[in-house]
This record gives sequence, C-alpha cells and structure tokens, in this order.
Amino acid sequence: MSDQNLKEGDFKVLNILLIKSAFNRVPDVNFTQKYEKKQNLNVEVSCNVTNNQAIVKLILKCEILDNQRPEILIEIEMVGVFEQIKESKISLEEFGKTNGAAIVFPFIREHISHLTLKAGLGQILIPLLNFQIQKKEEK
Repeated sequence: MSDQNLKEGDFKVLNILLIKSAFNRVPDVNFTQKYEKKQNLNVEVSCNVTNNQAIVKLILKCEILDNQRPEILIEIEMVGVFEQIKESKISLEEFGKTNGAAIVFPFIREHISHLTLKAGLGQILIPLLNFQIQKKEEK
C-alpha cells in the first residue's frame, strides 16, 4: 500500500524485530497436566516516541509450573517500529501502548508456539490480551 492511500490518523508498520528469546525446560516435563492452567504470565509494554515514530517494546515472561517447580521458563522481547503518516486523534504514545502492542503481541505468541513445538512440549498457546482493557485498568 502506498503512502498516498493512507488516511488521516493512519500509522505504518516499519519493522517488527525479535530482540531476545530465552527458553529453558527441565528434561522431565510432566505431560499429565494442561499447561494453560499453570502459566504465570507477565507482559510489559513500553513506548518510546521520536519524531513521527513510536518504538514499542513488549517483554513477555512465562513460567510454567508443576507443583510449584518451574518446568519451563520463557522470556521473549520484541520491538515494533511504527510511523505516523498523518495527524491522528490519538497520540503516538497512546497508539504504541495499545494498537502497536496489539500488533506486536501475535508475533510473540507465534514464536512461543513454535519454540514449544521444537522443544517436544506440544503447542503451548499464550492467551490473547486486550491492550485497550489493560490500559484502562492501569489508570
């Protein structure tokens, strides 16, 4: 899509980058329990605005436990770079922390899904997040 087709308030994705990928598992993972019932998830979102660009950083930390024993530890950090094409009703920072984060998050979920498959754990799906609701809860 060329820049001429973009409307007021449109943003353009310039890049989505994997910055960090850390994965550890114990050799004797207990496969008798469902992982989604024992995930500890922590997602951090930050946004740095320079010129007409928002650099959105998402860090996801996931710990999967079996009887309080960590079996799987995952930490993924991704960055999305977005450019504001024309004036918008929302600020670049607000866009970054909500819409930008929502654009980057599926890439993190996909990365974790593939990591866990390659690690012989089956496909572990991280739950969806609504960054609009999270933002309202922070206020």
